[in-house]
Amino acid sequence: MKIAVLVKQIPAPVEFRMHEGRLVRDGVPLEVNAYCRRANAKAVELAGADGEVVVFTMGPPAAADALREMIACGAHRGVHLSDPAFAGSDTLA
Repeated sequence: MKIAVLVKQIPAPVEFRMHEGRLVRDGVPLEVNAYCRRANAKAVELAGADGEVVVFTMGPPAAADALREMIACGAHRGVHLSDPAFAGSDTLA
């Protein structure tokens, strides 16, 4: 069984800032959303020994850290979607 998990980094709660409807990421520490961590853990459990868990994230280059964290927690591979055309779209997610 193949399971896809969507992972999102969020600003640390103590450092949330916005400007013109967009998140200000400069200097703001990011962390993987707690719900995404739980989804990854459950997917790894459900996949078992024969399955595969693929994590997906969208964001700036630093978002790849979220994929590495989820792979360290048992996911098999990650896919990072990053393009200037996506700028600001994570605010809507």
